[in-house]
Amino acid sequence: MKQYQSRTSTTDLCQWLNLAKSSYYYKPKEGKKGIKPSTITYTKAGTWVSNEKVVQDITAILSEPFCAYGYEYVSHYLKDEYQYIINKKKVYRLMEENNLLMGA
Repeated sequence: MKQYQSRTSTTDLCQWLNLAKSSYYYKPKEGKKGIKPSTITYTKAGTWVSNEKVVQDITAILSEPFCAYGYEYVSHYLKDEYQYIINKKKVYRLMEENNLLMGA
């Protein structure tokens, strides 16, 4: 297409090739898609704690003897005992990043 661009317009070339101009000019964005994960967790009291503190609390929960808790139980425990406002998907992500998941 670039070899014919000097002879005719880009619009005509795109029409001949049945190609949208937006597709011709499209440049993919770099980086990871989606929003960045949060680095803090809120409590029911209105304060916040860092994710490192949450990971310490998860480690404390899992360090109990004869403990084989999954991320869903841990998320309920964090909500009930520590009064965190936290989603089970966030607990899963934190446990996965810190190699705290039990595995299948």
